[in-house]
Amino acid sequence: MEKGWRLVPVNLEVDRFSISEVRERGITKKVENALCIQGMPGIANVGKTVINVMLKQNDAERISQIYFSDFPSHVSVDESGKVNALKSEIYFYYDEALRRDIFLLTGDAQPTSNVGMNVLSKYIAKTLHEMNVKIIIALGAMPVEKLSDEPRIFVTATSNTLLKEYGKLPNVEVLRSGIIIGMNGIVPCLASNLFNIDGMILLSETLSVLQKDLRASQALARILKEKLNLKIDLSAFSGGTGEEGKKIEKGTGQPKYIS
Repeated sequence: MEKGWRLVPVNLEVDRFSISEVRERGITKKVENALCIQGMPGIANVGKTVINVMLKQNDAERISQIYFSDFPSHVSVDESGKVNALKSEIYFYYDEALRRDIFLLTGDAQPTSNVGMNVLSKYIAKTLHEMNVKIIIALGAMPVEKLSDEPRIFVTATSNTLLKEYGKLPNVEVLRSGIIIGMNGIVPCLASNLFNIDGMILLSETLSVLQKDLRASQALARILKEKLNLKIDLSAFSGGTGEEGKKIEKGTGQPKYIS
């Protein structure tokens, strides 16, 4: 080392992220064998759109807001003009027909760093464990260059039982290799590894250029409806890319109109 230079210790402060959780209300019943459906912001917001529809159709109540210091440095403005800080949210409802407790996990954004992504995912996995969740099904997108006539669904899971069960469904393929980026992959995996919660990820094919793909979201919702008998009105997903009258040209992999 040259004379006059000295080593300066670097503190990355990876353990100093700030997580603030607001519990809005308690759950008045004993939660048993709960199911969590997860859909975070991502490509074409495929999974998040499914959660948004389920929230409205099942009168789910928000029980938790999670604020995190590694979210993007902006706030969101809604249609009414109200400004809101970015957050992750957990909702809850009881499905009377299935006699099952359902949690819905979504959010406004994902963390901006790799470390932040893992820190928040671990916190949420721990929270779901404390809420007695036994299985997490994450919904996301699989970007492709060319669309099929009917959206293909790719499945991966933390157990062979889930892979066999869902891999044999029509138009569903087991994902044999690759990586899944973001919380839709990290949360169910950490929940499984750390808390013995079963995890599964369902990815619907879409185009990465789209801001919204209701066709892909509907394909995921159909599996939840037909396989798990969850209450979802599939007509809510009409509209192709999410705007009235705009459709994806089947087979070409190209949208006719992109706003």
